[in-house]
Amino acid sequence: MRTPRVEHLPERSGETDKYMVCGALCTTGDLLLKQFPLTDVRLGDVLAFHDIGAYSETESMYLFLSRDLPRVYLYSEDAGFELVCLARPTDVLNAIR
Repeated sequence: MRTPRVEHLPERSGETDKYMVCGALCTTGDLLLKQFPLTDVRLGDVLAFHDIGAYSETESMYLFLSRDLPRVYLYSEDAGFELVCLARPTDVLNAIR
């Protein structure tokens, strides 16, 4: 399994544990990270995935699977993270009217 480049934000020092990271992906068998070391994980932390390929918003099958579209941020060294798209549901697009 290829491990993508991931940043845990904000960075913290302390004890590191290993985690499995999964969620609403293309199929229920898809996992993003297995036994991935993270330090002092807290609610609200961000895992920033780089070069994620088929799991990015523009490549994944959100509309087919009625998955909520995620928030999308762009990052630059000058501006930092900038929210460019809010999370939004897709089930309403697939509903019979």
